[in-house]
Amino acid sequence: WIHDQFASMVGAATAVRPGSDAAVLRVRGTDRALAASIDCCGRWCARDPYAGAMHAVAEATRNVACSGARPLAITDCLNFSNPELPHVAWQLEQAIAGMGDACRALDTPVTGGNVSLYNRTDGIDIHPTPVVGAVGVLDDAERATTIAWQPDHELLLVGPAGAVALDATEYLASLDTALAGGAPPIDLEVEARVQRLLVAAIGSGLVASAHDCSDGGVAVTLAESAIAGGVGASIDVAPLVEATGRVDAALFGEGASRVVVQVAAAQRDAFEQLARAHDVQVTALGTAAGTSLVIRAGTDVLIDEPLAALAAAHAGTLPRLMEGIQHA
Repeated sequence: WIHDQFASMVGAATAVRPGSDAAVLRVRGTDRALAASIDCCGRWCARDPYAGAMHAVAEATRNVACSGARPLAITDCLNFSNPELPHVAWQLEQAIAGMGDACRALDTPVTGGNVSLYNRTDGIDIHPTPVVGAVGVLDDAERATTIAWQPDHELLLVGPAGAVALDATEYLASLDTALAGGAPPIDLEVEARVQRLLVAAIGSGLVASAHDCSDGGVAVTLAESAIAGGVGASIDVAPLVEATGRVDAALFGEGASRVVVQVAAAQRDAFEQLARAHDVQVTALGTAAGTSLVIRAGTDVLIDEPLAALAAAHAGTLPRLMEGIQHA
């Protein structure tokens, strides 16, 4: 509803339009393309500005890698409240430290940025929000990958199956307890290996689609890709339930370094061999097919929704809410 209201094809260089993990723009006169993404989770930064800022760098660069691009650098917009207050000054210092450590680990220097301070309304401070914009390069623009599923391809979770938390998640936000706990753990060495695997696999033509697991966890990631491609799936999250110890954590837990990829059955062995070479865990989830998203844990069906219902909720909720405000 938002990005449909502006022109995303200005200059006719757009290779991947809004709706996937990264925007992709062709570089005229070459086979290359640039990919860009902007990310930050203010809830995580509110609980732990150091870890939250590390996550912002990791997610922005991971989204670029999900398109097939090699992350090169970041820029930032540091949004904070009154830095004259000791706790806000501490938040700012911690966020900068976290961004710096993540950039060094992922080899993505900061090329520039800006700062927005004294952000508060009616005496309420905003969450510390160090927004990160990442840019990367694809050597072959035709290899650019989106989140949209293709039918009859296998779905794999790349990255640590159990490295998630329910703290400060969208799931808890729906229960009005969004700021319980802290930011989930992040291992930057694992993150770097996952991103390198994505770039190598997409560049080799082994990946049909890729989507970063972020807000909402695996369940939301699966739903978004199903909606984007118009293809349902049969998913078994039993390995994730075993890894996390909880059904809700398996479905909605959030963490770093996890991506759902889609590969053709004939290429699965080659992809898994490449993953082993990069020392990255891969977990089989199921197959994309049909007109419903069915998620089960073993024999227990957890979710069974027609794509039409998911798409209506995804595309229609915000316009309905905005219409209600306009009529109020």
